[in-house]
Amino acid sequence: MSDVRHSPPPTVSVVIVAYRHDRHLPACLATLHHATGLHDAALEVILVDNSAAEYPAPRIAGLAQHYPQLCYVASPRNLGFAGGCNLGAQHARGQYLVFLNPDTLVRGGWLPALLAPLANQPDAIGSTTARLLLAADPQRINACGNDLHLTGLTLCRGLGKPATTWMRPHPVSAVSGAACAIRRDLFIQLGGFDGQFFTYMEDTDLSLRVRLAGYQCLCVPAATVYHDYTLRFGPRKTYYQERNRALLLLKHLHWRTLLLLAPALLLAEIVTWGFVLLREPQRWDNKLRAYAWLVRHWTYIRTARRHSAALRRVPDATIVACHPCRLDLRQTGDTLPIRLAERLLNPCFCVWHRLTLRLLNGKLKAMKYTTTTHPDLALRRTRRQQAIWATSIVLLAVLLALGWKSWRIVRSAQIVQQQMQQVQFAATTPAARDSLRPRLAALSASTRALHAEARPLLPLMHLAGWLPGIGTDIGAFPHILTTALHLTSATAAAADALLPLLPLIENPPAQWDAATLAQVQSQLSPHRPQLIAAQREMQQAQQAWARVPVEQLSPALRSRLPLAQVQLAVPALDVGIGLALASESLATPLAPLWATYEQQGELTPALVGQFVASRPQLIQARTELATAYAAWQQLPFAALPNDMQQRIVQVNPIIRMLDAGGELILAAAYVAEPLAPLLTTPATGLPLQGEQLSHIQQQRAAISAAQATFAAAVRQWQAVPFAMLPEPLQQAVEPINTNLPLALTALQVLPLLPDLLGTDAPRTYLLLLQNPDELRPTGGFISAAGTLTLEAGRITTLDVRDSTLFDDFTAGDYPLAPEPLYRYMGLGLLALRDSNWSPDFPQSAAQSRDLYTMTQRRPLDGVIALTPTTVEQLVGALGTLPLSDTDTILTADTIVPYMREAWNPTEAVNAEWNQRKTDYLAQLAQALRTRLDQGIPRDQLQPLAESLIESLDTRHLLLAVDQPEAAALFAERGWDGAVAPRGQDYVQVVDANVGYNKVNAVIEQELDYTVDLRDPAAPQATLTLRYTNTNPPVPPDQPLCEVQIVFLEGDYRDMFAGCYWNYLRVLVPAGSQLAASQTHPTPAAWLLRDEPDDGAVQVQAGPADTLELGTLLVVPQGEQRSVTFAYGLPATVVQPHAAGLHYQLVWQKQSGREAVPATITLHLPDGAQVLHSSPALAPQADGSYRLSTDLARDVTLDLVFAP
Repeated sequence: MSDVRHSPPPTVSVVIVAYRHDRHLPACLATLHHATGLHDAALEVILVDNSAAEYPAPRIAGLAQHYPQLCYVASPRNLGFAGGCNLGAQHARGQYLVFLNPDTLVRGGWLPALLAPLANQPDAIGSTTARLLLAADPQRINACGNDLHLTGLTLCRGLGKPATTWMRPHPVSAVSGAACAIRRDLFIQLGGFDGQFFTYMEDTDLSLRVRLAGYQCLCVPAATVYHDYTLRFGPRKTYYQERNRALLLLKHLHWRTLLLLAPALLLAEIVTWGFVLLREPQRWDNKLRAYAWLVRHWTYIRTARRHSAALRRVPDATIVACHPCRLDLRQTGDTLPIRLAERLLNPCFCVWHRLTLRLLNGKLKAMKYTTTTHPDLALRRTRRQQAIWATSIVLLAVLLALGWKSWRIVRSAQIVQQQMQQVQFAATTPAARDSLRPRLAALSASTRALHAEARPLLPLMHLAGWLPGIGTDIGAFPHILTTALHLTSATAAAADALLPLLPLIENPPAQWDAATLAQVQSQLSPHRPQLIAAQREMQQAQQAWARVPVEQLSPALRSRLPLAQVQLAVPALDVGIGLALASESLATPLAPLWATYEQQGELTPALVGQFVASRPQLIQARTELATAYAAWQQLPFAALPNDMQQRIVQVNPIIRMLDAGGELILAAAYVAEPLAPLLTTPATGLPLQGEQLSHIQQQRAAISAAQATFAAAVRQWQAVPFAMLPEPLQQAVEPINTNLPLALTALQVLPLLPDLLGTDAPRTYLLLLQNPDELRPTGGFISAAGTLTLEAGRITTLDVRDSTLFDDFTAGDYPLAPEPLYRYMGLGLLALRDSNWSPDFPQSAAQSRDLYTMTQRRPLDGVIALTPTTVEQLVGALGTLPLSDTDTILTADTIVPYMREAWNPTEAVNAEWNQRKTDYLAQLAQALRTRLDQGIPRDQLQPLAESLIESLDTRHLLLAVDQPEAAALFAERGWDGAVAPRGQDYVQVVDANVGYNKVNAVIEQELDYTVDLRDPAAPQATLTLRYTNTNPPVPPDQPLCEVQIVFLEGDYRDMFAGCYWNYLRVLVPAGSQLAASQTHPTPAAWLLRDEPDDGAVQVQAGPADTLELGTLLVVPQGEQRSVTFAYGLPATVVQPHAAGLHYQLVWQKQSGREAVPATITLHLPDGAQVLHSSPALAPQADGSYRLSTDLARDVTLDLVFAP
């Protein structure tokens, strides 16, 4: 809170009362600051937080930091609007008090206009109010003051009328508390707002006291304020308005005036009763509660009348004359009944208004009463005595009957209480669990007996609310008893169905099977009618409990009633019954299907058809689950004791899992219908061919719709906090969590397969086989290339050859090689084998495609690039890969060594060997083709799909296709290898071996990225890259990093030796500024062109709106060398967030390379608090935060912090 207590007193004090998390408050203060100037020393703003004790809102308290002249006052409890305004006025120091609602927006000049009449006419004007316009429709009026009807009803003057109405200052019968002003001394003299009003009509009460004191209330249209107002009705509003309306009249009008107005007041009661019964018939008791409050607080009303009389300077006739006689009922709705009511009521009110004023202004003669004597006084006295005796006897009989009935009720209540204790004992004692069902039945019967005993008295108890001390308890008893009646009946009915399943619920199996599901179904299905009846009973119990005024019950009754348990048990049991019904609806169709599947061991058309046909039952189960989960979310968790809240925390994830599971099963049924022919294929059904692809093409729309439904269900399922589930349940759902991503991916790809696999026309793709031992930007040196042609799902052509065989420099104008290839490798033209120089694979694929078609003149439909890791994973999924015409059988462990060994020359390195050095790749391709043509066993389908997705996710397999929908999906999943700076901050390290060797097989790399966010407006980054050449050091007598073309001198492993010539590039966000770097110069003797390199960083625009930092790094054998880049990041990498600041980093993995250890370190401002981090950051001793990871795939860091 700003400390302004010792500054000179201001002229104006604006009081704003906020409650809970008021969403309008920041906008209100902003317009107040703009229109009035909160920096002005003549003005102070007092913000009263009326919910500080019940609902702490740091955001409200934090507003004081933004406005120095704002004084924050935390109320010890909710004082209502009236009490909150009084509390603010106590802290005010200004000469004028201005009360402003937090849901208002002020306009320039409003405050001087509002205060001018108070300053210019202090003896005549006591209070002023602004012209309120509707914020949602500024051309319409909210209120130009309030109209106080002669019956005490208060309505907004001019509500809904054009804003051009009431443009001149005019007296009003009451000001609007949304925006009004009063002199502080007069406010104190009048006693401020009456706190008993709490809310509604407190402004009318203050206005009436202002007028009784001899002042006017004035509406000032020049003071314009916009109000977020909607006319609403509710039980709380009905109670306070009806109570306060009567309280207003009783406080301030003479008894004679009230007597004269009695017919009009009676008519108003009839109108309000009709309004309540029509609008909210379930809440008619709010009127009775209002009457009861007036009776209980009669002493206060008498005191208030004396205070009002002490203030009085004008007679009632003057006050009543200012009250309009017409009611603008159309404010509540422009309907035919309301129009008729206006036509009938307003003439009556106006006639009586004129008559009352005439009688108040005239001279009333006192009426004298005289007594006469009756000739037969003795007879009268005798009859009077007989009547008294008869009445006494009747009253005595009534009292005896009531006493007998009360004793029976108390006795029945004691029996119910004893049996409730027995039920609690049986429920909490495992040894007595078998007696729980009969005890619940006995408790239900006893509760029905109690209700039958009390039934004749229940209607009378509703009328006892006016009794001091016990009236509320007596009035609540019928609702409490009705709640107990339905609750015990529902519990007894549900116990027969649910108690036998209690062991299964308390100790769920680690793996559910058909037998377990059949057990659930056999127990619940016979009891479904009982569960439905129990559900109806629970709904009635909830309705009855909602009528119990829990907070108003006496402490004695509250201490005897288990309020917390009942408050939870009523809705919780309803949730449990709903879940049981949903479980029965799920188990009934699924149990036999699961049992049949376990027996047959495979999906059959009949089985899939039955699953699809069960969709109506699954829809019913889904609806029941959604209803139960919605009811669960409405449980009053915050009001429960801590031990019960801890139990709720344990149960909540299970409820969420059941709700999400129902949605997932239903979505699976929608998926099964269009995919039925594919799900029931023979045991060896891949690759998808002919008829299957045609079916997918025909059902494409249905599959896409089912995929969208399934994706939504998967998102809901993945949002379940599985880590909070009991261990057995975690184990049970683990297979589901493992397989769901694969199923979702398959559904995304499936509709695209007909086009990609050549259903309508053959599809030809360029194959690029990249060798990461000689790392290049998209995965490695292109050792071999070829084409793959697919027609109707079959491989018609698979041709793989050495990449050099595609070169024909006479066929066209080859592009020049990129500058680093020319400078460090001596390449003048760009050949197919080096065409993947861009780290953006779509760009590299287009370059490779152009170079291929330049010599082959063959149209292509896309480009596929892969590394040996992809082949290794495929063979691992298939188990073995026999090579044709040989006895060799390859496995995942032997495939890569085989490829390296097959490259070696058998005799000599010559032109013949150069032509056939990659023949082994053609043999491997042919072996894979043969393996696929033979069909894939069903048990290998999932491992095969998982291996393909793993290769795509880790970018060992890259796809660039012409088909637009497929290209969009591949880009979304990152399978196209595009440079994609999706985050606010972005890093990609791109290595390129420019040394004519395969030394990357023995290079180790570590990456450290540090981001300094201590000044969020100027973030700084430092990237350090460490490379270790694990080759043995070169002896001192031999030259270091001798330039040689190793690939022409021997076995494949010989190319692992030597230095590592790496052209290093780092892609960072566009707008970054290189501040410093630490690189290594390279001597001329180490370079092919015999020219030294100074290691200077080349800065240029990179792909996809990035900045590229490039330099040459040579790592000698047995050494480690580091490169560091320090650069300023653009300020946009830190974005404002509702809770503070948001930083997001996407670190993209270089395609084709294996996992690299990486560390991310963040320095936040001093005192900053991490509000959210995904993945979690580890705090360090120096105050920084760190994430250690590996770049097996892209890493996204999402951070929200409060500075």
